[in-house]
Amino acid sequence: MHLEVFEDLGIRLVEEAKAYDFVILDEIGGFEVLSDAFLDALMQLLQSDIPCIGVMKGEGPASNMIRKLGLGDTYVQRAENLRQWMRQDEHTLLYECAQFDPEGLRLAEEWVKKYANP
Repeated sequence: MHLEVFEDLGIRLVEEAKAYDFVILDEIGGFEVLSDAFLDALMQLLQSDIPCIGVMKGEGPASNMIRKLGLGDTYVQRAENLRQWMRQDEHTLLYECAQFDPEGLRLAEEWVKKYANP
């Protein structure tokens, strides 16, 4: 629960990611969405031409984190806003599932073939 980590190291990592051909994001949509500065940097990356693939905390798994950390309505709204942006962005596929499934794996493998192993 240390936003300063996201606002320092997190932003630097997102900025450095722009130098690569593609970006892999793991477990976005957690506590870091409470940082305006980090969220701005992340959105700039997601709106760039750099292909990104990642995992975003779903509403179910996030509910445990919300309860444990007492994050409340602000967190819920910001995470939902991020998911909603992804749902509406024509260049983004937000594949939503509650657990591992073969279709999600197939989509990830297609992405890897297209962007990571051209």
